Amino acid sequence: FKGDYWIIGLDEKNYSWALVGHPSRMFLWILAREPDLPEATYRRIVELAVAQGYDASRIQRTARP
Repeated sequence: FKGDYWIIGLDEKNYSWALVGHPSRMFLWILAREPDLPEATYRRIVELAVAQGYDASRIQRTARP
């Protein structure tokens, strides 16, 4: 994968998740070490994305196995 991207959020204590976005704000990824994030953590990450200008209504959660 090649392209511009920003790390706009990071769990600096445990490195359990990262929020990565594209400068155009068309692409956004929530990357996590575990398949399930606690709901409060997920909401906080989405709030970080919104604060950076990303549209929360476009975020799609991956189906859980």
